[in-house]
Amino acid sequence: MSYQAVIWDVDGTLLNTLQDQADATNAALIAFDFPPHDPDAYRYLIGGGLRRLIEGILPDDVAPTEDLIVQLSGEYKLQYEEHWNKTTSAYEGIPETLDVLTTLNVPMALLSNKPEAFLTKVVAEFLSRWPFQVVIGQRDDMPHKPDPAGIFAILEELGHDASQAIYIGDTPGDMGTALNAGVRAVGVEWGFRSREELLRAGADVVLKNPGELLDLL
Repeated sequence: MSYQAVIWDVDGTLLNTLQDQADATNAALIAFDFPPHDPDAYRYLIGGGLRRLIEGILPDDVAPTEDLIVQLSGEYKLQYEEHWNKTTSAYEGIPETLDVLTTLNVPMALLSNKPEAFLTKVVAEFLSRWPFQVVIGQRDDMPHKPDPAGIFAILEELGHDASQAIYIGDTPGDMGTALNAGVRAVGVEWGFRSREELLRAGADVVLKNPGELLDLL
């Protein structure tokens, strides 16, 4: 096997969380009397962490003051508690691919910019069948992607060198994270962003379906 460790992004890579995240965020906006966004717009708003999401959803004529960001972030968390598992599901082919990797005893980990409290819930609900040895979400002691700190922490715990690992994601930020860490950057075209964007961001390869990962390995 060419690679000894597989690190996954979650939203837009393993799980289609778009509608639930859009519904939660729009509900938070409405609570503040701000206009909601088309759900498809969240393909370009999700992935950079909670603060960047909140800054991105504000109307152009509203200043992103620290107080507003804190309040709207709090409302988002309350709303996501209500919406996080309404429509979220694994992408087609993901369960079968994870089954094969588990059978082959390939070490796997998760690195996401989703707040870690929510990531823990999502993993327990939708991904508990598979042995992810390290799970890292957005938290105060870990810089968020595209900073490579999360990948470095995972590799240290797994006991593997960057040359032995791949990071799989669906956004340019994910590709930047992989490049910054020196692991192979693998994009997926079934997620939130396009194949062309991922290639421009430095993806070594972009998978058309999850099964192609097995050929890559």
